[in-house]
Amino acid sequence: RHQEAEEAYRTAIGLDPKDTFAWNALGRLLTAHLGRHQEAEEAYRTAIGLDPKFTYAWINLGRLLTDRLENPTEAETCLRKALDLDPDDSWANFALIGLLAAAGRREEAQKLRNTLPPDRDSIGLSLLDATIAAAEDNFGLATDHLEAALSGDLGSPEGFNFSALYRALRLFKDRGYGERLIGWFDVSGLGDRQAPIRAAFVAHVRGASALLDVNPEVRAPAERILYFLSGPSSSTEEKPKPRRRSGIRRRRTV
Repeated sequence: RHQEAEEAYRTAIGLDPKDTFAWNALGRLLTAHLGRHQEAEEAYRTAIGLDPKFTYAWINLGRLLTDRLENPTEAETCLRKALDLDPDDSWANFALIGLLAAAGRREEAQKLRNTLPPDRDSIGLSLLDATIAAAEDNFGLATDHLEAALSGDLGSPEGFNFSALYRALRLFKDRGYGERLIGWFDVSGLGDRQAPIRAAFVAHVRGASALLDVNPEVRAPAERILYFLSGPSSSTEEKPKPRRRSGIRRRRTV
């Protein structure tokens, strides 16, 4: 299915090499579903070269450079360029705030956060606040905001709110709160209500093999979430392989 989509985008580009929307869509497909991040970067840069005012290509390149290619300096340039073109764009604002918080530039992150209208997506804002609080090592406040966000409907793992969630969860781990947050999931009850998110975060902290003992119904969405959550390492990290059965057959009991 994804291969067919790639063929369709490349056919469109073949018919019109200046189709910026096709180049941008190809980039999203390559990074979100096929794990080919370098090719995605080339697609976004091509779209920008064709139309330097194409806001979404700047945003997608900035997110790719942050989440997958570990180039926060250029990512910030891309996101600020997107905001120059559209100061109200939620994707660009949220991504830049997350980048600044992760870089330890908390005052800048909070200043930009304060410019966002209070009626903006409440779940996304709670996740931003959780990210900033985690960057400030205020675990209690961070988890209060995280609980508020996880009590709502985050939508698709590829969507806006999940994108903000990934940045928050990465920062919890990077600040040394991985195991503590796993415990919080269990105590708060959100470990059951948001089982795929908890399972993905456990695998993010302890390794992908942690998914081996997860219920298959939870494992499938958890693997998808982990793909986005794990950032740069996810393109090279292998999926957990099923354990092999030993050669000794056990007698069945009734």
